[in-house]
Amino acid sequence: MKQWLTGTLVFFVCSLVLPARGDTEVTFKGILIEDEPCIVNGNSTVIVDFEEILSTRVQNQTKAFKVDVDCGSNAAQKLNLRISGTPAAQSPLQYFQTGLDGLGVAIHLDSVSNPYLKPNDWSLMEEQYLAKGYINMVARLGVLTSTVPTGAFRSPLTLEIAYP
Repeated sequence: MKQWLTGTLVFFVCSLVLPARGDTEVTFKGILIEDEPCIVNGNSTVIVDFEEILSTRVQNQTKAFKVDVDCGSNAAQKLNLRISGTPAAQSPLQYFQTGLDGLGVAIHLDSVSNPYLKPNDWSLMEEQYLAKGYINMVARLGVLTSTVPTGAFRSPLTLEIAYP
């Protein structure tokens, strides 16, 4: 009888100390999406027309232009910017080809006092450039050889904006 009483007490004491246990599965789910894409210039071509320039005054001629950028709710974020095109053979780290030998075009963010955007390289744009909903840019012509032929020129470039 003493053995039965001890076993009962041990069971009774253990049942008071150990809490009741249960378990259940927990499922976490969601959908990952990319950031909202930016719409650059309303998906329209940006045309920067230097019009007619005297061949003796082409060096460092500039033309300011504005590119609208709509990134929706992500407008205040930093963004990467790249200008893609064919670098000028005479100065591939700064100028793009224009179709006239010896004439190149460099692109600056906001003003010519800022460094040029290197051809085909990504550059980080700070919020200060994006807060307005557009980017101010400047195209600057450069004479890269001793002579430049006269005639029409074009420099088809691609402006890309991406999240870092």
